[in-house]
Amino acid sequence: MNNIGILYKAKNNDAPNDNVGVTADLHLNYWKLPNEKNFDRFIDIGIMIYDVGNNIDELCFYFPFKLDKNDLEDLAGALSKDNLLCVLFGCDYELRNDGHAYTLVETRTEEKDSFWLYHLDKTNFVISQKDEGTIVEVKIKTRPEKQLIINKKESNPECPSGDETKYNLYIRFRIKNITDKNQFKSEDISNDFIQSAFSKTELIDYHINEKRDFPKSIYEELYNLGIFFDFSKFHFYFIGSSLDEQIIGQTTYEECKLLDSEKWKSYIGNHNKLNKQCIAYHWDVEIKHNKYHIFIRTIFSNSNVGKIIKYLFVILAIGITTSSIFELLRFIIKIIYLRYIK
Repeated sequence: MNNIGILYKAKNNDAPNDNVGVTADLHLNYWKLPNEKNFDRFIDIGIMIYDVGNNIDELCFYFPFKLDKNDLEDLAGALSKDNLLCVLFGCDYELRNDGHAYTLVETRTEEKDSFWLYHLDKTNFVISQKDEGTIVEVKIKTRPEKQLIINKKESNPECPSGDETKYNLYIRFRIKNITDKNQFKSEDISNDFIQSAFSKTELIDYHINEKRDFPKSIYEELYNLGIFFDFSKFHFYFIGSSLDEQIIGQTTYEECKLLDSEKWKSYIGNHNKLNKQCIAYHWDVEIKHNKYHIFIRTIFSNSNVGKIIKYLFVILAIGITTSSIFELLRFIIKIIYLRYIK
């Protein structure tokens, strides 16, 4: 089970575990794109913090596997290109850079909120290894040059900056180099002799902030780092290809669609080496008792050369045996015919 911890630390808060009224959404995308030998797997994590973005000092993540800074990649720069934010959030946005680490993503409609997109670099990430896991602290080092009052009804670019000004904050980063040793389980199809040579089963299971399931030492350290998020929404996307034959979750996915490969090329980077069509499956995960859980089972094309050769030998052996039995029966019939009939 992948139990991920996601917390925040409020600025100038003497009691780090006191909730300061943070409302946030979680976006989790699991990518599996074919390459020459197997698949490139990576996950994207996005956090939208509403209203109190200027009061957040850092975000903290616990991952139950090993990673380092080379496995982390900021996605704000990629999202700022080719109107990808409009596609991602399904809204008409106008982007304005503050000249430093922020891009103002300003809505032109009443349906969505405007927000500040924070660009991260290696210096924003502080990593510490904990047993078999990793704690990643994401430091919010600067504030926008010109903070705006942002809500569905009002956007005032002349508003002066100040700690009292509220705004929505969004960060998004990627974890690369996903393997079956950390984030997914891959198994043979046990009940189908032939299909198991050409397909495999993949199991993906994410739990977010399941406090009772953290090792005691990890939970205590996280508790001292900050406050566990209570997310108002949890959106999960599984993005695969035509090689994924069956997609089954604990609930049925909300929608399924093809992604425009050219439009998303700058975002995907060099991961889609075979230039396959990307298929996105979306779950709007139901939240029960502040528990955030998604389970996905897929069956995908995966030729097992060893098994195929074994099956060919079995077929060849059956053929030879059948032919030998046939020749033996023909010889016996011939002897009987010559001796007793003719």
